[in-house]
Amino acid sequence: SCKILLDNLPSMALIIKKNIREIIYCNKIAKESGFVEGQKCYESFFKRKESCSWCLADEMCRTGKTKRAEFFYNDYIYDGLWINYNQDLYVHYILNITDIKKVEREIEKLKQFIEETSAIGKVGGWEFNIDTKKAIWTDETYKIHEVDSNFEPMVENGINFYTYSSRPIIQNAIKRTIEFGDSFNVELEIITAKGNLKTVNAIGKADLKNKRVYVFFQDVTERKRTEEKLW
Repeated sequence: SCKILLDNLPSMALIIKKNIREIIYCNKIAKESGFVEGQKCYESFFKRKESCSWCLADEMCRTGKTKRAEFFYNDYIYDGLWINYNQDLYVHYILNITDIKKVEREIEKLKQFIEETSAIGKVGGWEFNIDTKKAIWTDETYKIHEVDSNFEPMVENGINFYTYSSRPIIQNAIKRTIEFGDSFNVELEIITAKGNLKTVNAIGKADLKNKRVYVFFQDVTERKRTEEKLW
């Protein structure tokens, strides 16, 4: 039954003798990748004369606990698992995660780009769950409100930053968004955690199907001051 399970995995999977590291079983993907039953695991695919430097089999055998590590080999990145099977054997999973890592790097680059451009334009955003009212703020939204990163945003405490005259407007806008799915675009004033008065533009849109509201949020204080000087 173990072999049937291993054969249906999307990763290379081996059953290996603990004492001599001999492969007694390879699934189809492992065989296609170059592992050979009867050979030592490090000799077969990795073409080494001794145990791989990243191997955690000894630690797994000593502790009896599953071990996991990412390792680099021949320009590829792999995710390895070493799992105790019985007194004499262990199972070794090896998954090529090179493409996944490339995507993660691209996402991280995109995230950094968004953060940098958001900071330049003083543009943030926030969203909240309609049922729980728990909110998620972008980094720039924290900066605009001048709060620490450990601040836990909710709809209510977010609204509390608005000035006395602005608060009813944002409350009504959010209420109509939740009840009717109306979008809103308001330019209002907030008082930050440090006591600074700022003008912000909030543009909200509802996703009632998924019970969420998304809000574009920008600090337009400088633009507002410039406009006032011109008038």
